[in-house]
Amino acid sequence: MNLYLRARSGYSLEVDGKFCGNYAGDIKLAQLGTPALIEMIPHSAGKSISFLANGELKNRDDIKVYALKDGFFVSANFSVCGKKGFRVLYQKRFGKVLCTVYRDGETRVVAETEKTAEVCVCPDGADKFEARFDGKILFVYSVGAPSFVCAFSTENGLKKVMERIFDKIEFTPALRTETALCDIENTVIELEWKFYGGKMSAEEKGFKRAEFDDRIKSDFFTERIFFERIFNGLSVDDLLTENMKSKQKYLRDFLGNFVFILPCYCSMEGVCLAYPEKDYYAVKVFSASLKNGLIDNIKEV
Repeated sequence: MNLYLRARSGYSLEVDGKFCGNYAGDIKLAQLGTPALIEMIPHSAGKSISFLANGELKNRDDIKVYALKDGFFVSANFSVCGKKGFRVLYQKRFGKVLCTVYRDGETRVVAETEKTAEVCVCPDGADKFEARFDGKILFVYSVGAPSFVCAFSTENGLKKVMERIFDKIEFTPALRTETALCDIENTVIELEWKFYGGKMSAEEKGFKRAEFDDRIKSDFFTERIFFERIFNGLSVDDLLTENMKSKQKYLRDFLGNFVFILPCYCSMEGVCLAYPEKDYYAVKVFSASLKNGLIDNIKEV
């Protein structure tokens, strides 16, 4: 069995109690005996992650499991204990709504009225917060980049309508955001948000992409970009032949509800797409056929 590991920060790896080295990012353990006890010990503050690598790996709070043809891809998330002690970071009243941001192990945003309350849990690291109220929506956000934003509607009672992280925000007075996607093209999407039909809706205002030298482009490069754009809901019109353009609106339905694209080293046959199951993520491999540098067909491998 092959085991692929991913972690966002550095860690020491032990297999069956034997030290294997210090790593960061992605690694591959080839031809691993089963079952094998895996332990990942973070270099920074956090809890160690251990699991038994066998045919029954399942999702947990600290690992996400993707079933491959030759093994598993495991994405680890080291949890960090929050700062201890109760502390109010921000508090202000907007009409009938009291907004409070406090830390007590973890950071929480609470919007409350006499009748109800809504809560958002903030990511670690945010210390300074501000809020603004436009008469219908109360925005509470962390200062700096990236910025955590939560929004509460005050129409027909108090209701949480947004809880997201953006790389950059501004109010014009509408909320405008920039989000950098983790894709080959280094895409940055610019959106403007409005409250409509009981929820926050986004309108695309533009996007930026990196420019690439034609010499580094290849069929694999185009294939990967295609699946990343489909995943992110972006246009693939410039990547398709005329034959495929007529089928463009059916592409997402054909590929299904995949929620993640695995690293390219997980398959030499095509691109690995992950689909949620009850206790893990099933993986399907798709490949694209190209004609004159454009995608002319897609099939499951």
